[in-house]
Amino acid sequence: MEIKKMKRINYKYCIVLPVIFLFLLWLNDVMSYSRRIGNTQFYLVESMGTSKAGDDRFVELCYKTDKESGGFSCVSMPGHPRTIRWNDKYLISKNYDENTEDIISYVVINQNSVNVRTEEIEEIYYFTSEDDYKRFLRQTNLSESEMSQTGNRILW
Repeated sequence: MEIKKMKRINYKYCIVLPVIFLFLLWLNDVMSYSRRIGNTQFYLVESMGTSKAGDDRFVELCYKTDKESGGFSCVSMPGHPRTIRWNDKYLISKNYDENTEDIISYVVINQNSVNVRTEEIEEIYYFTSEDDYKRFLRQTNLSESEMSQTGNRILW
C-alpha cells in the first residue's frame, strides 16, 4: 500500500515541477528589462535614467553582441527612442529629449550593416531636421506607412 502511495506522489512531482519551471521561465521573460523589436536583432533596453518628474524610465536602442555573455551594445544617439519603425532592411528611431516631449533627432540604421563581433554599425544616419529626414526617406524609397511600428514601452 505504501509503494502505491509513493508512486502517486512521484507522478505528481513529474507533472507539477515542469509546469512550475515553465511558469518561472515565462515570468522571467515578462519581467525582463529588455524587449525585442519585431524580428530584428535590436532591443529596447531599460536605462538608468528617469524623466524629469521621476515617474518614467528611459530606454535605449541596443543590439545583441557576439559575446558569450549575451550582452547588449547600445546605439550612441542623441535622445531616447520614442517611436521605432522597421522593415527587413532599415530601422528608424524617432528620439526625444529628457526635458521635452519633442522629437529632437531621427536615426536610420541599415540592419545589414551591423557587425556584432566588432560592435560597430557601418551604415547609420543621424538627422536633427525633419526636412533632412524626409528627404532621405524619399531618396531611399522608404515609406513609414509600409514599416512596422512600436513604441518605447517595455511591459513590466
